[in-house]
Amino acid sequence: MALNGLIFDRRNNTAKNWRSILAEIMGDGIIGSGCEVTSTSNSITVGGGHFILKGAVIENNGADTIPVTPTLTDGYVRLICRIDLTQEASETGPGQVGWVTDFSATPTFPALVQEDINGTGSVYEGEIAVLQIVSGNITGITRQIGAAEIDAQKLGGKAA
Repeated sequence: MALNGLIFDRRNNTAKNWRSILAEIMGDGIIGSGCEVTSTSNSITVGGGHFILKGAVIENNGADTIPVTPTLTDGYVRLICRIDLTQEASETGPGQVGWVTDFSATPTFPALVQEDINGTGSVYEGEIAVLQIVSGNITGITRQIGAAEIDAQKLGGKAA
């Protein structure tokens, strides 16, 4: 049978089903409010809230502080949220999602790994924020993830 009712009683919906649907209609970004990014001279804090990456809805259930040890005196640090489906899934804790940082002398960084985690890929990274480093200390945010937006045309509506 070709038809498969996903959102019906007694159906076994997979995370991949939901990610595929959400990725089709929403871009990466913060859902609602929250996930405020702040910093100290040697750490980045992401406030509680929800965001979406390639259809995967991620909850940051409280402020999460990521320690940063700059590898350069002056430059930039990028905070990435990495989804890695090769890791063991868990009912609690991060499981397949985690924070990663990388550094660059300029605000330009290497491309993120953005495989199709709703197809055959297993790793998807989203840039959460880029912060400037001056004299070995984080001094401020230069850019950060925006709000997730729904693509009304993909839902059969007209562009906003």
